[in-house]
Amino acid sequence: MSWKFGTAAWCVLGSGVAVSPFIWRRALDKWNPAVILAASCFVTLLGALLPAFFASAPSIILSTALFGSGMFIAPSSVAVLVHRTLESNQLAKGITLFTVVFSFGQAIGPIGAGWIADSAGLTRSLYFGAALLAVASGLALIGLGSVSARMQD
Repeated sequence: MSWKFGTAAWCVLGSGVAVSPFIWRRALDKWNPAVILAASCFVTLLGALLPAFFASAPSIILSTALFGSGMFIAPSSVAVLVHRTLESNQLAKGITLFTVVFSFGQAIGPIGAGWIADSAGLTRSLYFGAALLAVASGLALIGLGSVSARMQD
């Protein structure tokens, strides 16, 4: 595809990131943070898988829109989770821990995805990323009960 299409795809991704707080605002206010985390991981998963199944310009544009709108809500949902479940004297430690974990993923994710793409192909890399997002979504839902209990305390 052309560099113009690539530029358009990156613009759609960036626009998705820019509008994501508006898309997820009601969920961030009302939903359990574990559900928000699971949902944002699932939306990002859909964005990652779409081009693996449909390698066309429209699917790539939709993929970038989904990926952009879901990827940075996960840290927001974790921040909401920390604020709703930890004592005020523990907030800084909680946010610090989750920031380090997120940063670690942001650092090794592109390296791992690139290695998989170089050695096994882009489609396998997309499948692997989607699998990790599915695990993250599932783990968030596994913790749903304990998050609900802590929020009621």
